Amino acid sequence: MKNIEEQIKPWSDAQKRVGTEVRDLVQKNLRHVLTCAYRSVDPNFKELSEALFQQELRKFNRIATGDLSEQYFTEQAAIAQNIAQMVEYPAYLSGYAIYAAELVITLVEASKWKTAAKRRELLRSLLNSIFVDVSVAMHHFFAEISATAERERNEFDRRLKESEAEADRVSMANLSDALTALANRDLSYRIEAEFPAKSKAAKTNFNGATEALLDAMLRISATAEAIRTGTEEIATASDDLSQRTERQASSLEKTAAAVEEITTTVQRTSQDAKRANEVASGAKADVDRSGEIMSQAEQAMSEIARSSGEINQIIAVIDEIAFQTNLLALNAGVEAARAGDAGKGFAVVASEVRALAQRSAEAAKEIRGLIAASSQQVKRGVELVESTSQTLGTIVSKVNEIDGLIGAIATSAQEQAAGLTEVNAAIVQMDQVTQQNSAMVEETTTAASDLRAKTRHLADLVNNFKLAADPVRSRSIIRGNIAA
Repeated sequence: MKNIEEQIKPWSDAQKRVGTEVRDLVQKNLRHVLTCAYRSVDPNFKELSEALFQQELRKFNRIATGDLSEQYFTEQAAIAQNIAQMVEYPAYLSGYAIYAAELVITLVEASKWKTAAKRRELLRSLLNSIFVDVSVAMHHFFAEISATAERERNEFDRRLKESEAEADRVSMANLSDALTALANRDLSYRIEAEFPAKSKAAKTNFNGATEALLDAMLRISATAEAIRTGTEEIATASDDLSQRTERQASSLEKTAAAVEEITTTVQRTSQDAKRANEVASGAKADVDRSGEIMSQAEQAMSEIARSSGEINQIIAVIDEIAFQTNLLALNAGVEAARAGDAGKGFAVVASEVRALAQRSAEAAKEIRGLIAASSQQVKRGVELVESTSQTLGTIVSKVNEIDGLIGAIATSAQEQAAGLTEVNAAIVQMDQVTQQNSAMVEETTTAASDLRAKTRHLADLVNNFKLAADPVRSRSIIRGNIAA
């Protein structure tokens, strides 16, 4: 049988570079991983000593980067011998299974934002490192068992040596087959052949170790399945959210356009209301001036009425003068008749004066009639002017009220325009934020889809191992792990 150093192929430079990436991603969490593994072996274990941690760190750096030097194999041989003397093989392999599982989980978490191809490459490198290390450990572990068996065989009687050698050969052949199956990633393989009493522990240890490793891989598979289910839900929800956000962004964009149009209309209405306010103010001023003019007209009509009264008095005086003149002319005519021929000329003058007095009286009468008619018309005009003045007063009051209302409307329209401007700005900002949210949702959907693909790839990696000969049993174990 070849030495384990000869069976393990050296790593290429590309593999070492990938292993270095794995080391950089995982080693910061290595203390936690080691603590979990040691506690699985010894529940009373509290924390790693610095010396033990540094030893484990050196070993991890070597297996992660493919630094499989002679010193590594020498140290592993010593470690395996010490473990064989202190810890039972199932407990050791169970602890190593926890160690491997925690390393895989740590790498999955640390590389979740990397591409699927990169994560596949990193996981393949880590699993290769783990199985190389456990193969080396088991090789030396079994080598120690073989050496012990060899020493014991030398002490036996020659009569038993041949049968024991055959039994050991069968045992080692079965162990070799088991290790070959393990190297081929078949975790369902169990040693069924009967071993001699001294080798039964090896059979039990191998079967227990592979069972523990199977349990760890099933837990990883269950975790990957749970992550896949979660990412499926996240991807579906993100897709629905993306569609709703797109519809909301479209509706908000239409709302912003409508509000902007309303804002423009209200601003135009505000300007029109302001102009109407200016026109109403001008109309108010014109009505105020008309009121003043009507007041002046009313005052002028009153003065005309007073002047008509004074004219009536003057006409009365003229009428009195005409009456006296007519009386004097009558007396003059009487006296001229008494004078005879000497008074004829004076009688003619008296007659003319009387006729003039009569015409003056008639003219005064006509003037009085005209003045009376004029007074009635002036009185009617005064009443109309007063009525017009009252109407203008009412109009002035209404115009003042209208001016106040239009001013209030103009102020309200300006306030509405300012408010709508702010609302428009807020809606524009909301539209921008919604567009940004839509872009972020699309990015989240893309990330969820990528994560879904990565979890599927992780499940495919686990499926490369033969976990159980009975698929029903495998599924029941996975369901039990998920439920736990």
